[in-house]
Amino acid sequence: MGKPPQLAPPNTPKLAQNHPYTQPKKPRTCIYINKQIPSHQIINHPQESNLLTTITLLGVYNSIPQLTLLSLYNPPTTFSAINILNQWLQTEATQQTPTLLVMASNLHHPHWNPSKYTHTHTQARNLIKICGKKGFHLILPRCIPTFLGAVGKPMMIDLIWANLKPTTQVQLNNHSSDHHLIITIMSQGLF
Repeated sequence: MGKPPQLAPPNTPKLAQNHPYTQPKKPRTCIYINKQIPSHQIINHPQESNLLTTITLLGVYNSIPQLTLLSLYNPPTTFSAINILNQWLQTEATQQTPTLLVMASNLHHPHWNPSKYTHTHTQARNLIKICGKKGFHLILPRCIPTFLGAVGKPMMIDLIWANLKPTTQVQLNNHSSDHHLIITIMSQGLF
């Protein structure tokens, strides 16, 4: 899950039929699904914003009947996606449905940033309150940078929140991006 590839998007006939760059409000998020998951097990929710993509996977894990995935992009100048997330959580989220929220938050807070990075956004405090009220907690290891700023300063701006307990790893290898790869492993006994 994450931002759509910007440098060299794949060029396939199906993508050409519904190319996001020809749409008026270009999507800023996407969710990649393993092709081994049959399409009848994927519910693609209607999107009211180009900053949020939401799907539900049905019967993918033995221990849970469904899993909802959210991919959110929070623009670094307006931080407008926090209100969109809050609205979604108020109207759609339930603590009975396991949910993963993956986001390019572009927010700084001591709860997740490395100790030498002290800047805090007010919106980050709001994010913690919004997610906490709905039973979400940050599942990334604390203070591990996921992004290198313009001057190479390590920061943690890519976050994963969940109302379940998966295992998460951050791989600190370069894969042609300024963001580090985050792997979330789903296993039995998620609650």
